[in-house]
Amino acid sequence: MLVSLDCGNSQAKLAYHNESGAVTNVITLSYEIDITQELANLLQNSELIYCTVTQSPDLVKWLKQNAPNKRINATWNFPFKIEYATPSTLGADRLAAMAGARAQFANSALLIIDIGTCITYDFINETNTYIGGAISPGIDLRLRAMNQFTNQLPYKALPTDYQVDIIGNSTQNCLWSSALYGTLFEIDSYIKTLTPSGEFNVVLTGGSAKYLANKLECNTFVAPNLNHIGLHKIYELNAERFKH
Repeated sequence: MLVSLDCGNSQAKLAYHNESGAVTNVITLSYEIDITQELANLLQNSELIYCTVTQSPDLVKWLKQNAPNKRINATWNFPFKIEYATPSTLGADRLAAMAGARAQFANSALLIIDIGTCITYDFINETNTYIGGAISPGIDLRLRAMNQFTNQLPYKALPTDYQVDIIGNSTQNCLWSSALYGTLFEIDSYIKTLTPSGEFNVVLTGGSAKYLANKLECNTFVAPNLNHIGLHKIYELNAERFKH
């Protein structure tokens, strides 16, 4: 059985795949505890492929020891060409998301937007070539930065229902408004700015995607398991690496 592991900045997600590659179950793992023993139990008798951006030292060490050569990078085979000035710095999570989007949309140009701790924008053009994108702070990172780099602004996480008035009637509500609507305006503007270049599908993923999709002006597709879908596609394209 194939298991894909996506180790983000805030948490890790492990997914099981059936024989056709579909995701059958997803387990969220917290970095607040040492998850290596839990991983060892979950991965028994399974083949692993993973992407990671985490700096969790215990997890990074465990993966290097127990899953050597199973972490994807830009030297692997992908369902698109890569023309990026610094491929060695390209996040494995971005590669997985792009592969997942290509697996779902076989022929069109694509803009993949991952809305997590940071927001990443990645564009695959009409010739199926990845040419780059952008990176900006996510909603919670904006709130934490305004608290950390000022003397009096408080930090409080956005309400879990994302119901925030655009005109804040308190300092806290003003902070929430700027973080949420600033993000929405940024995403809509980014999409609209690229629109004259031609038709493309916009795929949203990441922890905040399902909450923001209905608030955006532009049409988008939400894919919550995009990285895992992409990891399975990459596994198929790099089968030789997994032969024992």
